[in-house]
Amino acid sequence: MNRKTPARISTLSRSAEDYLEAIFLEAQDHTPVRVKEIGDRLGVAPASVTQAVKTLVTHGLVTSQRYGAIELTEEGYTVGKQISSSHHILSVFFEEVLGLNHDDADRAACIAEHGLAPDIIARLSCLVKWMATEQDARSPLAEFRQHMSSVRRTQGKSDPLKTK
Repeated sequence: MNRKTPARISTLSRSAEDYLEAIFLEAQDHTPVRVKEIGDRLGVAPASVTQAVKTLVTHGLVTSQRYGAIELTEEGYTVGKQISSSHHILSVFFEEVLGLNHDDADRAACIAEHGLAPDIIARLSCLVKWMATEQDARSPLAEFRQHMSSVRRTQGKSDPLKTK
């Protein structure tokens, strides 16, 4: 449960983490990635990607040839995988436990992944996995959803857990 944060992740800006995560996701099979692919994924201009890649190169997380492909270093792969995993865990927590719709859960996860310590994310992961195994009508998750529904009704608002 007490996972250490890789040294490099704590020195990266939020933006650099987002770029590294995008490169990681594009390079799932360890193939080189192009600037255009990253730009398309993040909705940014190629010049922004090029600048971010330079930053990641200085941190030793990627290699890149001018006008060539971007490749993750071993450390870049490790850090990118941790960022992506954290994002996924948080997104599942926000969507499956708190009942946010997919897009809202994804946006919230993107914000939270930068600020939460790895041990907190690991605990949330354990909670999500545990709740997923408790599927009967009196499970903690079912009770929580029922509670949230009644709270929202007493406040005169619709049930936020039915936004999917």
